[in-house]
This record gives sequence, C-alpha cells and structure tokens, in this order.
Amino acid sequence: MRPLVVGVSSATLQNINPLPRWLQLVDADRADERPVALWRRQADRTAWLVTALERHPTVTWVHTDTAGVDRLPLARMQQRGILLSHARGVHTPAVAEWTVAALFTAAKRMDVVVRHSDLRAWIPPTGTRQLAGAHVLVLGLGSIGSAIAVCCRALGMRVTGVVRDAHTRVTESPTDVLVGTDDGWHHLLSDISYVVLSAPLTSATRGLLGRRALRLLPPHAWIINVARGELLDEEALVEELDAGRLGGAVLDAFSQEPLPTGHQLWGRPNVIVSPHSSSQADTSDARAAALFLKEAGRFTRSEPLVSACEYDKGY
Repeated sequence: MRPLVVGVSSATLQNINPLPRWLQLVDADRADERPVALWRRQADRTAWLVTALERHPTVTWVHTDTAGVDRLPLARMQQRGILLSHARGVHTPAVAEWTVAALFTAAKRMDVVVRHSDLRAWIPPTGTRQLAGAHVLVLGLGSIGSAIAVCCRALGMRVTGVVRDAHTRVTESPTDVLVGTDDGWHHLLSDISYVVLSAPLTSATRGLLGRRALRLLPPHAWIINVARGELLDEEALVEELDAGRLGGAVLDAFSQEPLPTGHQLWGRPNVIVSPHSSSQADTSDARAAALFLKEAGRFTRSEPLVSACEYDKGY
C-alpha cells in the first residue's frame, strides 16, 4: 500500500509525534515535494496555506485544525475541487469550559476581585448576579454552541438558542427555546442577561449582533464572544458601553487580531480582552491529531469525511 503523502509546515514536521507507516509527512515549504493533502495545524497562518496551495497543484484535500474556515481561500479551493475538512468537535470542550468561566466572571465580577486582590484592597465587588434562573441567548448551535447550551442548563439558566433555520433542525435542541434567525428573535432581547456568540462567520451571520440588537438588551446584560469578531458590531458595542447601557463584555475574538493597542475596547473596567485563546487546553493538540488521523484513514479508503465542510455554507 502506497503511503498517503501529506504536506505540513516545517515546524509541524519537526514537532509531530510518530505516525502510522501508511502516512508520510513532507515539508510543504519545499517545491520538490508532491503531497496529495495538506494538514494545517492551528499555529500555521493562513498565508502558509495559501503559499502551499500555490506550490503544490497535486493537493486534493486540505484539513485544518481550526474550527472556523472563513479565513481560508475558500473560493480558490472550491474552484480547484479541493476537499476541505476542519476540526469539528475538537475544541468544543475547551471553548465550552472557557465560556462557563466567562459567565462566572461576569456574574460574580471575578475580574474586579482579581484587580482588588492585586492591589491588596479589601473591597467587595458590586453588581454581582446569580446565574441560576438567568436567561442566556446562544447565537449558533453547532458543536460548540450546543455544548455551551448544555453547560448553561446544568447551571440552572434559561437557554434560548438561535440557529439559521429552526424549522429544519432534526436533532433535539439542548435549549429551552429554539428560534431561527428569520423568526424575529430580537423581541427576546429585553429579557436576556447574557449573549453568547458561537456561530460560524458567513455572509448571513456577519454583523448578527448589531446596533439594533445591542440597544434592545437590558443595561445589566453581558456579551460573550467565542466565535468571530465580525459577528459583533464592535463600534456599536463601544457606544453602548460608553452610554452605560450594557453590563460589559468578555471577548475572545475581534474583527482585527491582534487587537490594536489603541483600540477603544482596551482598558475598560467592564471589558475583558482575551487573545483568541478559548480553544487552548492541554488536550487540544492530541485531540486535533487524533481527528486528522481518523479522517486521513477515511480519505485513503475513499470514505466520506465526518468533518468535511460545505463551501456553499461556509462551514
């Protein structure tokens, strides 16, 4: 059996653990290699993949260790007929746990507690709230959003989920209420204490939480973004925070990353800036590698990939 030749970055080639004999990794940064597939690890930049694709016309499959694929050259890959798969489910536990931590931080103002602790100041935080019974809106119920909804329900929260089309969803929803993006979900916002953004970035979800939606939220509401910065109108968020019409935000994704040092979201007492790290955990690399190996096995056997993306949907 001829081994499956997979191109990876130079860094991956030096650090990857031993792999099965039927799988051969080669340096995609070299023009003389002829890989059939490319494996983009989470630390590899999009520019690396673009260059590798241009260098290797032999590639018919690309697998990325990221959950989102919106940063990839999708149009070019689709035109070449390249099969694309991603890390579906790999980062779900880590991101769900991070979101729970963000909820507790916002509700109990643990960020204020830490700041006071650093100053050796015995000052109880104000404005703390109870999560049990609070209403959380989860925008996007893929693998990550569904796991977040399950965690929120376990905490005794009321959970409303928003999906692209609630009428065609065939699996049981982990939420108390399920609505579609076209079902007028904005009328629910006046009762929402926490909004979690967990949807993929597509043309339909860009600006999903915009100025109108932010204005409808109660003044104690917090925004938690573990998806993409472009889902949220950051300019409108700053305006609402300046006006005191929102409780705050815990943000792990931004429209420009790294967030510029002069950005208005920095330095606010009710905004926590996280460097797009919610998916990081001690198990992340191993989980990503395990999924890739399973998908590589399916690819060699000409079986459908369980984590294949649909170009038309963008995820």
